[in-house]
Amino acid sequence: VRIPLHNGHATPVLRSLLIENSWLDRLDLYLVQDGRVLDHYRLGDRLPAATRRNRHRHPLYEPLLPPGDSVLYLRVETPDPMVLPIRFGHPEARLRYDALNAYGYGALYGFALALLLYNLVLFLRIRQARYLAYGIFLFSFILANASYTGHLVWALWPPHRPVWQGLNPTAIALYATCGILFGLAFLDIRRLLPVLYRGVLALIALVWGVLTVLWLAGEQAWVVAGAIGFAIFYSLAVLPLAVFAWRWGRSEAGYYLLASLAGATGTAVTALGVSNLIPFNEFAFHAVELGVAIDAVLLSFALAEQFRLAQRQRILAERVSRLDPLTSLYNRRAFQELAAPLLANAERQGRPVSLLLLDLDEFKAVNDDYGHREGDQVLRQVARILRQSVPRDAVLARWGGEEFVVLMPNTDAGKATRLAERLRTAVEGLPARRSLGHRSRRITASLGVCSQQGSSLSLDALVRTAEANLHRAKALGRNCVCV
Repeated sequence: VRIPLHNGHATPVLRSLLIENSWLDRLDLYLVQDGRVLDHYRLGDRLPAATRRNRHRHPLYEPLLPPGDSVLYLRVETPDPMVLPIRFGHPEARLRYDALNAYGYGALYGFALALLLYNLVLFLRIRQARYLAYGIFLFSFILANASYTGHLVWALWPPHRPVWQGLNPTAIALYATCGILFGLAFLDIRRLLPVLYRGVLALIALVWGVLTVLWLAGEQAWVVAGAIGFAIFYSLAVLPLAVFAWRWGRSEAGYYLLASLAGATGTAVTALGVSNLIPFNEFAFHAVELGVAIDAVLLSFALAEQFRLAQRQRILAERVSRLDPLTSLYNRRAFQELAAPLLANAERQGRPVSLLLLDLDEFKAVNDDYGHREGDQVLRQVARILRQSVPRDAVLARWGGEEFVVLMPNTDAGKATRLAERLRTAVEGLPARRSLGHRSRRITASLGVCSQQGSSLSLDALVRTAEANLHRAKALGRNCVCV
């Protein structure tokens, strides 16, 4: 590369030449005037870091330009993608540009690290692998980006030369690997498509095996090309996986699809740009950073949506486990859980509490004569009567079979008895059951009521007393209330 220069001053001036490519193997710079070499400066990965005049993440050359015309020659040798974004100008302008870059990368890495730590905390709290996979994916992006932008080399200064040379392809391949693994975990491909899941894992192992063999054979150019090709493959491969999961009915896959499009577009543009397959410019070089930033935001929405759906399913499952599926009333276990604090509060305040047991008379005969479907309909109708009749602060449940239980705070024996009588009358008022070959049968109920007030309220004691009263109502001929 030949760069003609001109210094219109009478004295030498300091200028700055920055090459924004941190993975060049060998770079020779010659400052020439009138056929004489005024300065020769050598840079590159293959040279010891101590030979650099400046500690900078990119090759930096600051020559003293002699008065008049001169020429700067650049000779570059590298197996890596050869792109030479050159900035030449006053050193102060270069410092301002460096400061602007530092703020930008600080914001990017800070944002990624915050998301990484947040997802690691979520993983430690709820132990779901997808949050760990996303945290590792974010770390791999930071590592890959810091490697090919030169930040990692600057942080590890002076770097060991073989490590320096192998850092970029390793970090890029690791980024692609972690991205694929996160996609598999997030979209639950192991369960939905187990054969594809095993095939993708085998492909990842094959890629790393080939890259390792090429590295050991000294084929650095092929290693770099393979790592970049793997990154392009990752950016394209996750899209059909996201489409499949979305069509499968996973709502959070829509966020993942949009995130994958953003990340894939940015990764592909940068990979194609540094490979000289598309014109290289500032946007192409930073496209992956913009894409991954959008990707990270959308993936956070996707993970939040997944977490929300899991919470909703958990709450729904918990609610279902507490409800009787036929009548939608609380079951016995839920009733016992809800009764404990109610009794404790009544005992603390010294208020009366009443328990009512309702049992349908000769209900087995209803099932035998008219069928279980008709019996289920009767149970649902009785449950509706109870739900409409009991006080708002009462706890109502299906106790088992054709038995129902009501626990009523702030209710003495008189109030409980009057309610029990209203319930008995309402059940008796249900339409009679008729069926061909059987006489019509009216639905009736017997009820046992128990009330207590004092300092030693016990659910078991209330239930035992109410059951005894219920048995007495049965013995008296059914369809009555006993207290």
